[in-house]
Amino acid sequence: MVTIPQYLSVEDYLAYDDGPDSQSELVAGKLVAMPPESRGNSRIAIRWRHDTVLYNS
Repeated sequence: MVTIPQYLSVEDYLAYDDGPDSQSELVAGKLVAMPPESRGNSRIAIRWRHDTVLYNS
């Protein structure tokens, strides 16, 4: 038996919900799980948000 891979369209991907704790991206029509955010990246994001709010107020 031959299985045909199922590819997602952009519309299907945007409608797909795999929960709030999961991140994924669409690569060549396939859904690929992304690794969790690193601690260093989280620190940068928090600092950027803080600076953005502080200087744009």
